[in-house]
Amino acid sequence: MPTLKELVFGSASPGAEDQTGMIGADSLVDMETGRGTSADPTEVLTGGRNTRSDNVLLGIYRRSGFMQRIVHGPAKDAVREWFEIVPKADTPESKKKAADELQEAMAAFNVKKKLGEMLKWSRIYPRGSGLFFGVMLDNIEDQKLLSSPLPDTIRRLEYINVIDRPNTVSFEVRNTSQPTKRDYNKVDISLSGELVDPSRLVWWANDFITEDLEGLSTVNTAYGGVVAQDNALWSASHLMRVVSLVVLKSDAFVNMPKEKKLGFLARFKRLINTQSVVGIKEKEELERLNIQLTGLKEILDFIFENLSAISGIPKNVLLGRAHGVITAGEFDMLNYYAAISEFQQNVLEPIIRKIIDLFLRVENLAPYKTTKGDFSYDIEFKPLWKMSPDAQADIDKKRSETDKANIESGKISPEEARLEDPLTMHLGPFEADPDGEPSPEETGEEGGTE
Repeated sequence: MPTLKELVFGSASPGAEDQTGMIGADSLVDMETGRGTSADPTEVLTGGRNTRSDNVLLGIYRRSGFMQRIVHGPAKDAVREWFEIVPKADTPESKKKAADELQEAMAAFNVKKKLGEMLKWSRIYPRGSGLFFGVMLDNIEDQKLLSSPLPDTIRRLEYINVIDRPNTVSFEVRNTSQPTKRDYNKVDISLSGELVDPSRLVWWANDFITEDLEGLSTVNTAYGGVVAQDNALWSASHLMRVVSLVVLKSDAFVNMPKEKKLGFLARFKRLINTQSVVGIKEKEELERLNIQLTGLKEILDFIFENLSAISGIPKNVLLGRAHGVITAGEFDMLNYYAAISEFQQNVLEPIIRKIIDLFLRVENLAPYKTTKGDFSYDIEFKPLWKMSPDAQADIDKKRSETDKANIESGKISPEEARLEDPLTMHLGPFEADPDGEPSPEETGEEGGTE
């Protein structure tokens, strides 16, 4: 029967094991990130601007799945459910169809997707992102001169482009020293070195800092948390490899040179990682030691909570939970959707209004033909979330019990309870027939005589 040494090295000459090349072994060294080297992989919080270039920020975004989720999440949620265009109450009936025509025009120019793309790039790059309106004008000189404002009537809207390369954009502040002037901190935008009038584009940079001529990149902000998560995942994966340790006791190691021991163990490791059968001598021992790891879950939970706090995105969303459905007591989810709703009202709505007002001035689009540019409207964003069926049923049950107690105590009447309940308030007041039975209109049954 071959010995353990012969099983690993084979029956070749004693020097054969030296001819196999490099010996593979685990290492806690990563020269690219600095882990396991003398370089400190953490970052010290110091004042000053971040020096990461746009290409570096894009590379971080490309490489990290969690960074992509942090960038995409709020950008997609802000436009996911979209909005409704509601004509003002005094709008003539002949013009109300313009609301649907505007939605059709925005769908034709893919505005929803392009707004989402703009918000995505603005979360990656400090200088933000924008949409440029390519138009056809009657005055060719105005068409060529981007610094001139768009006229009240536009012949044709050719395209809408997402500006996704910040190196083509530059900013200039007109007045930084006289806050009493109208143009104080007013920013002019140039594309490829050419000044562009604000009527020809929309632009958004997150928390724009006039002194720096740029805003705050979400990739920069979340970078430390993502690095911590990446380090934890990398370390945990290596720890998993040693939770079960194989111990080999053999006289063959007594006089074996160090290099041959390393070669022997490397080959033996490959052997026991397969479904091979190992034969050993009577005095040789082979056993497996299992190591219990404690505290690992708590560390990972802490890192994800920190990453959630930095990004402003609940941990469940970061981990891939389906959007839009909330159970009772999930206040972190409610806060997240409240922040998205606030962003829609303060940032997204002015941008959407600018796009709608542009469509109302384009002669070849249906909304202009219907309204001639005269159309008053409101924008109502659709709900971002809804209660889960179980949570909603529990709320409805408790509301019914409260209504019953209030009615029995005389605080409110059944009609008042009906009008205040979201489930029945749209049905109007309850009306019964003279015999005390619900009317046919109330029950939905057809009336008639026997």
